[in-house]
Amino acid sequence: MKLHEVELYASDVQASQTFYHDVIGLKLNEKASNPGLNVFSADKDSWLDFNTSEHGSKDNAVAISFLVEDLAPIIATLKKDDIPFAGPETDHTNLPTISLKDPDGNTVILHSKKPLTDS
Repeated sequence: MKLHEVELYASDVQASQTFYHDVIGLKLNEKASNPGLNVFSADKDSWLDFNTSEHGSKDNAVAISFLVEDLAPIIATLKKDDIPFAGPETDHTNLPTISLKDPDGNTVILHSKKPLTDS
């Protein structure tokens, strides 16, 4: 058995799409998405999808974490767009980590494979 998808409630599906595509960098699967649903390919080598949709309710707000290649360009985008975030700090696995909120208040944690530099 394998995990197939993770789906978060989105009160504004377009704002959610912009956040997860433009800020976080997930690839939108346009063939599977529709006006009430965003389907992102969270892992190019598996069947795992990450979705945001109008289904459910914001009472189900959760935290989700992603492993990214490099936090530096994401941090630059967050600073440029004045999007608040916490960190960077070192997580329990010794990876550089930041956390922020998506448009619906869900916590998004990003762990970097690449160490952060002071540049």
